[in-house]
Amino acid sequence: MRLYWTLSLMVAVFAWAATARVQTFINARCFEARLALVSAWGSAADYQAMMDAKQRRLAEECDSLEGYLRLKEFDRLLARHIANAARTGVALSRDDMARLRDECMREAFGRSPQLSGDLDPAPDELPNPRCSSRPASS
Repeated sequence: MRLYWTLSLMVAVFAWAATARVQTFINARCFEARLALVSAWGSAADYQAMMDAKQRRLAEECDSLEGYLRLKEFDRLLARHIANAARTGVALSRDDMARLRDECMREAFGRSPQLSGDLDPAPDELPNPRCSSRPASS
């Protein structure tokens, strides 16, 4: 009889651990532990890879993988332009940096930065709280 009680208790604990809130909590603690380990013993490349993987996973959860990939393309283009300027010895002013950002934004997104608001969910949709800092409309 004790075996059945123990087995029932184990089933209840595993069912509780399978809930979304508990999984979210456990995932957050595991990420924090991984972050601490990488910060203590990892390199800058390890840290960057971990943060990229986290951002990509969040983008996939929020159905915004296209926006994530476009932002990564924007970052790559901007870094390439800055590296080219550094290689040729050109000092970039604030205006030059703003112009470079605008050009890279247009190249990565195919439009000007002012028109990039259509990546947000439609106003009549309730946003996922993990995907948006905006409060859900009631």
